[in-house]
Amino acid sequence: MNKTIDLSLGCRIASCLMLLVAGSSAHAACSASDRPPAPTQVKFFATGDTSVYAQWAVRPNDFVDMTVRQKSNNKTIFNVAGGLKRQWEKAFSDLAANQEYELTIRSRTESGTNGCVSTASITLTTKTATKGNAGVCRTYVARALQQVKTMEDLNCPHDGGRWSKNANHHWQWCIDQRGQGQAFDVSENKARDDAIAACRAQKPQAASCPPNRGDPVPPEWADMLAAHNERRKLHCACPLTWSASLANGAQTYASECKLGQHGSSGENLADRISVRDDKPVLPAATDREAFEQSWYCERDNYSYDNPQFTGGFTRNCGRGDNPKVNGHFTQVVWKDSTQLGCGRATCSMTITLDEGTPKERKIQTQGTHWVCRYSPPGNAGTDSANLKRKVSAPVCK
Repeated sequence: MNKTIDLSLGCRIASCLMLLVAGSSAHAACSASDRPPAPTQVKFFATGDTSVYAQWAVRPNDFVDMTVRQKSNNKTIFNVAGGLKRQWEKAFSDLAANQEYELTIRSRTESGTNGCVSTASITLTTKTATKGNAGVCRTYVARALQQVKTMEDLNCPHDGGRWSKNANHHWQWCIDQRGQGQAFDVSENKARDDAIAACRAQKPQAASCPPNRGDPVPPEWADMLAAHNERRKLHCACPLTWSASLANGAQTYASECKLGQHGSSGENLADRISVRDDKPVLPAATDREAFEQSWYCERDNYSYDNPQFTGGFTRNCGRGDNPKVNGHFTQVVWKDSTQLGCGRATCSMTITLDEGTPKERKIQTQGTHWVCRYSPPGNAGTDSANLKRKVSAPVCK
């Protein structure tokens, strides 16, 4: 690693003179107006037993001086002067467990050792976790996020740090209290479980559902049917059963690869592409991923208080797109639908790689195309009053 002399961290007389007589690319002297402000929003925290993470903000054209060292032996882990521009984060790995590390950061107007530096530098310290605490806290964070998602799906109030969606928040909390010899993460998990149980106890039961035996579901479609029925239960809709007739029709139509073209009423379509080293990964997603990320995710585009139906196709469930499509979601939870049949096929599709960069390019590749058909078809009568009857909020347990 190239080492760089940091003139502002106590320069010697010869070094200071060198700075004063440097050419026009360097400032001979820095007035208050020349100096950049110190970095803001600086964060420095452990992300494991052998890793730490730094984050900061500076003006768009400023550079950053940064030093990271291990405090116990004063070993420099990273040192750069004026070398980081248009960058706001940096991770450091392969560190020692259970050790303190110190970050010193300041801003600079030019690269290298040129230009003016901020009057103040920021110094923060963090400590890597022990291997044991890191393992415990990784498990804790995974469970915490799962509990938060469950509470969100139940549509129950969940405010405060206990219900944060930020994995780093839960990690730091766990590491801090474990580092003090406390095991509050166990009671915190239980508190969330108790809140979830209390929420479920207040939810109405789903309506009584008539017997509907249907056809045996093929093993390869069991997860798609289960994904539908898990979500329908939350929305107080009776479970769907498998229809071999619907599935045969859906498979035949899927094999025609008519992307973006419906072949029947009561039908949901989804297309996914996954590439690795410019080669297709097939299938491009699991059935449950296609269901959650192409259809059920449209719930965010639906208002139960003022229901409005919006059909059509979008990418990413309409995030950032207009209109906010929700017709696939309403079909999934439509109360009158009782049967499901699906098909999937490998079809030729186009994907844009490195979108928005100078390397942007389109490639023709293969992806996975899903067709699911429902009976009776949903989205029959999409005026606001009927939508309120046929699409319930996720309030059932």
